[in-house]
Amino acid sequence: MAVFVAVLAAPWEALAQANGGSQGERTLVELERRKVELRTAEAERERALNMFAAGLISKGELDRYDANVELARLNFREALVDLLALHPRISVREAVKFRSSDGKKRVRLTLQNVSREIEGRELDAMMDATTRAAVEQTLGDRTIRDVFVSLRGPSGAAESGAGRETIIALPYEQHLPALSVGRPQTLEFELLRDVSSLAVVLDYKGSQHVIEVELQQELPGGGVSLSSTQASQEAELGSSATFRLLLERASVEEHTYWLKAVNLPAGFEWLFQDPRSQARLTRVQMPAGVSRQELELKVFLPATPGADVATDTPLLFWALAGDETADSQIGNGGSVSQDVLERSRAAVLRLELTPRGTGRIEVEASTLLVELSAGEAVQVPLTITNTGSRRLDNLRIKVDAPTAWQVLPAPPHVPAVDVGQKVAVSMHVQAPEDAAVGDYEIRLRPESFAYGRQVLTEDKVLRVEVRRRGMGIGGIAALLALAGLLGALVVAAIRTSQR
Repeated sequence: MAVFVAVLAAPWEALAQANGGSQGERTLVELERRKVELRTAEAERERALNMFAAGLISKGELDRYDANVELARLNFREALVDLLALHPRISVREAVKFRSSDGKKRVRLTLQNVSREIEGRELDAMMDATTRAAVEQTLGDRTIRDVFVSLRGPSGAAESGAGRETIIALPYEQHLPALSVGRPQTLEFELLRDVSSLAVVLDYKGSQHVIEVELQQELPGGGVSLSSTQASQEAELGSSATFRLLLERASVEEHTYWLKAVNLPAGFEWLFQDPRSQARLTRVQMPAGVSRQELELKVFLPATPGADVATDTPLLFWALAGDETADSQIGNGGSVSQDVLERSRAAVLRLELTPRGTGRIEVEASTLLVELSAGEAVQVPLTITNTGSRRLDNLRIKVDAPTAWQVLPAPPHVPAVDVGQKVAVSMHVQAPEDAAVGDYEIRLRPESFAYGRQVLTEDKVLRVEVRRRGMGIGGIAALLALAGLLGALVVAAIRTSQR
């Protein structure tokens, strides 16, 4: 009996280790105990047959020994099924992140059923042919059915505000009706958040299993890629646009990559920089173990459009990253053909920049200093010019004047002012009847719109001097004449008194 137990335990020790844990060991011990009970019942039945043949026991007593054998055989089968059904295991064979043709980040996940199957010779060592046939019929092919798969944030995601329980891929959950041993199955998910590692959550047989994996990178060409969530932008002429980029690579060895931008029109300047230190970069060195690097590409637009640039029309250009294996025909930022780009081993990212023209208001006046008396009115001529690169719409002049003053522009508004066009506007300024003598300020604030955006300029200050009523050049001359007459009379009176 002891010899049999040793033979029985040998093939199951590996299975218990594969399933792991004390539960597997307890189930193995239970199987061994049931096998001993079965062998004992069979031995007792053999003795009972001999006793029945010698007429020492009755047929009823022999039937009880037969029943004991059948019960022991049933218990053994049940223990065997419990052990083989213990902890079926699914492993992640492959988890690859790649970019699909529509530009979305996706994950290709391959799952494999690695549950241990029992070979025929192992079953032969443990049971007779009849028991083996019954067990094989019960066990089937070790297929795991109804497996539900989802992708969630890695364990460190909670530090960045996204918990482990957050599903980060579409569809939120996929269902595998059956996963057989030796037949891997592949699923694809669309990432909702760009990550380098994630947790694969498997639900089957009433329990949940979590496997954290570092994603492999499937990269074209030289094993490096560029991506951006801001691949299409617009900027005003004379300003700049900043594209946030992510450089990823499949290798984890130390490597250096050059950075370039090509196919931008003349007058456009560009530079790569570190988003944290703002240091200018022409190359980026990635140390061992680092697979991702954030970058910024800054494009400076000219103040005026050139012959090959039209406002409101997207410009297509390319950001490149490569190493010494990349095509040497890629120059230093000039024009590169599509064919050369496709054949190069550089990472190529298509970017789009739409230049927007800007409207600028310039106000000119022959004078911004006027004189008048209380109740009088004057006309102040202004010339307004659009010195920008886009048409101005709905030009108006807002006025900030002292209380009771009447200041009106004529015309009150101009529907449109084309680039370089001059518009004459007259400001009607009238002081109130009770205006006190002194200096006053009137602020003129021209404003307009260009491409739906408000265009402002500096206020113009119109200074107004209110003089006494009737005091003009004629009044001053009359006063001088009166003073002269009075002086002459004084002189004549003095001479008369001296005589």
